[in-house]
Amino acid sequence: MSEILQVIKEPGWRHFVLNRPEKRNALSMPLLEALRDALAEADADDDVSAVLITANGPDFCSGMDVGSDDAAEPNARNTDLDMSKHVEAVEAPRRLLRSLWTFRKPVVVLVHGHCLAAGTELVALCDIAIVTDDAQLGFPPIRDMGTTAAPMWTYYAGPQWSRRLLYTGDSISGADAARIGLVLKALPADQARAEALGLVRRLSKIDWQLLASQKRIENTTLELMGLHMLHKMAAMTDGSAMTSPTARQLANTPREEYIAVLKRRRTELFGPGIVNVTGPDPFDDDGRLLDGTSGSLPPTDRGRNAHVTDGEPQA
Repeated sequence: MSEILQVIKEPGWRHFVLNRPEKRNALSMPLLEALRDALAEADADDDVSAVLITANGPDFCSGMDVGSDDAAEPNARNTDLDMSKHVEAVEAPRRLLRSLWTFRKPVVVLVHGHCLAAGTELVALCDIAIVTDDAQLGFPPIRDMGTTAAPMWTYYAGPQWSRRLLYTGDSISGADAARIGLVLKALPADQARAEALGLVRRLSKIDWQLLASQKRIENTTLELMGLHMLHKMAAMTDGSAMTSPTARQLANTPREEYIAVLKRRRTELFGPGIVNVTGPDPFDDDGRLLDGTSGSLPPTDRGRNAHVTDGEPQA
């Protein structure tokens, strides 16, 4: 069996590859623990100045794994839990994700395909994100499962776009994500990979102590704006949101029917849900967001259902 996180040692840097393509790289506890351990090893190596994170398979990450024996949020679908246990179910995987934030050296992430829910939390905790222009980023669980437990979008894209996307769970193309500042840059796939590799190789030429000093300044800037307290409050809010009527109804759905119910519910109620940054969004009279041609993606790409992949449901 192949490793769920591949670690490739390069001169002056490390390449981490999410490797659960059969689950759309859903974030399980073993995968998050492997990422934490790999970061700790790279942090202690004075010959490493930076890390690049990529993913195998058609999608970067479908979100938090909530549907397997190694689920990152095993209690998320349990309606009998009290609030403190709901919050712990949310916080446990995020403590592992925050190892990206506390890692002293720069982390570059290359995103392709779908990057949904907790996958976007992983990307936001990296230092620099480069995406393919046809990638799709979004947080669909806001519609029926909970809220984001590691909110970062307001810092990057501002409150207007953060509200537009996180109130509705709609997705945005990689090209448009770059337009609003959610990521650094969007490029065609081959160019995006070349850009990410070129950047991390460039970083590898700089003493890690210098990079760590600058990263400390950049992180402290956001921390002084309340980032740590925000994340603590977000976990409690997500735990509360899991007790909403819709979330409870879904929690009582038999596991073998769960993904099918989510797919049907999100498709029938909301439509494809790819937001246009420039030009109008094509809503129907029921508020469904339909296919359209005014955005960055052609109609054939915009029609892909970005809300539930063939992997595990996102959280």
